Amino acid sequence: MLAMRLHGQVGLLDNSFSGDGKATFNAGGDTEASAVVIQPDGKILVAGSGGDPNVEFVVARYLPDGTLDPSFGGDGIVTKGLPGEDRATCIALQPDGKILVGGYYTLSASQFMAVVRLNEDGSPDTGFFLNGQNYISFDSETPTHAKASGLAVQVDGRIVVCGSTDEGDNMNTALARFNEDGSLDATFGPNANGKVVHDTYGIGSPDEASAVAIQSDGKIVLAGHGHFGSYREACLTRYLIDGTMDPSFGDNGEHIRNLSTGDNVVTGLCLRPNGTILVGGIGDQQFIAARLEPNGNEDVTFGNGLWPYDGSTRLDFPVYGGEAYAIAVQSDGRILLAGTFLDAGAPSDLAIARLTAEGQPDNTFGNGGWQDYDLEGLVDHGAGMALQSDGKIVVVGKDFSIPTKGSVIRVLNDVGIGMPEAPVSDMGMTVFPNPSSGHTELRYTLSRSGKVSCYLLEITGRRVSTAFSNVSRSAGTTVEQLDLEELPAGTYLVELRTEEGVSRTPIVKR
Repeated sequence: MLAMRLHGQVGLLDNSFSGDGKATFNAGGDTEASAVVIQPDGKILVAGSGGDPNVEFVVARYLPDGTLDPSFGGDGIVTKGLPGEDRATCIALQPDGKILVGGYYTLSASQFMAVVRLNEDGSPDTGFFLNGQNYISFDSETPTHAKASGLAVQVDGRIVVCGSTDEGDNMNTALARFNEDGSLDATFGPNANGKVVHDTYGIGSPDEASAVAIQSDGKIVLAGHGHFGSYREACLTRYLIDGTMDPSFGDNGEHIRNLSTGDNVVTGLCLRPNGTILVGGIGDQQFIAARLEPNGNEDVTFGNGLWPYDGSTRLDFPVYGGEAYAIAVQSDGRILLAGTFLDAGAPSDLAIARLTAEGQPDNTFGNGGWQDYDLEGLVDHGAGMALQSDGKIVVVGKDFSIPTKGSVIRVLNDVGIGMPEAPVSDMGMTVFPNPSSGHTELRYTLSRSGKVSCYLLEITGRRVSTAFSNVSRSAGTTVEQLDLEELPAGTYLVELRTEEGVSRTPIVKR
């Protein structure tokens, strides 16, 4: 079976998702989306927060066509939490389809790192600790403050969660491991209580972890940042499977550095099959990325940075810059960063940038390697990203309407986009002019008389228009007039179906 692949619309919104590539949801009060993951069946799980009067964990599930899934919680949206302010920041899928969500719960003046597990239908998994949830502190302070920012599932089913905890006036990196049943893993950490607290810079210099990933050998990599003087620096740490720091990584388990000038915040993390480590984030209000060797040293072959920023890339958005909150790697090795485009120094639109596998801006994507997306003419903030199996890019965030809404967009890509071909017929099919501003001429030749249909498709295969259907045509050459006036500018496929087979040819609408 052959597959046709075209790349003319890479970086544009996918109109097969919710009609225009954009969707929003509200769970009561101000609602926002923070993280996203794609199920094996193509359904899209979005985690965030919302609710009125109590703010709770929110999980929404979308069908592949961009509509909320009514089989999930009855209307596509599930909430979970306690009476205080509860916010979800990260999400992951277990191999059995159960859904893990991390963030924080608030009780009185205290804040606790929280983990929730849902069944596939959105109901709480009562086999996970207490009614599908567990929340923990890392000290005996009153009030205490802790939160989760990232989570990952080990191959043995244990759950690793990273974030931060405040001890007095000092915020430190926090790491916890839970058993499959939601209880803390008493084999993990220096005190064998399931918890690790690490202070990178000492008292008075707050630091935190934003993302976590598990290596194939079971080692745990955290990415985050810490304050050094008036600026923040990128900080990566690696732990052995028992929760002790790995002395073979960086400087006795840590790698601390600036990835660009000014303030540096690491927000995303990817592990590569060759053992290298990719991180993304914000450097001096711009998208940044860096690659480390398996031993924690910077990979000087990556990026466009000059000394002392070897191994990193800063992608400068025009005028005011951008903030990257998620990183992903395509099947061809190219790197995606997603977050927020800034206007006048404040959030403006969702944004995606793409780098080559070696860290150079990829000019085949969007406008010089990046593209921004406006939802409803209002201010938008991008927070999380996931790649579908077909290569399409899903980004979630917040639409600053009143009240705010969680937002989801899906963007076309040029990796993994394919369409199985029906039997192909050589009908000498041509379209002219091509590109066309509105009307074009379709010419084809039939070897025998029969019924003919003609459709216009997006490059993803979604049918957007019917030129004619099941009409009779005689053997020989036929010329048809096609009207493209109502189609947005972009690349499409003209599909001709006859009793002899199917033929497709691309056409560009200007």
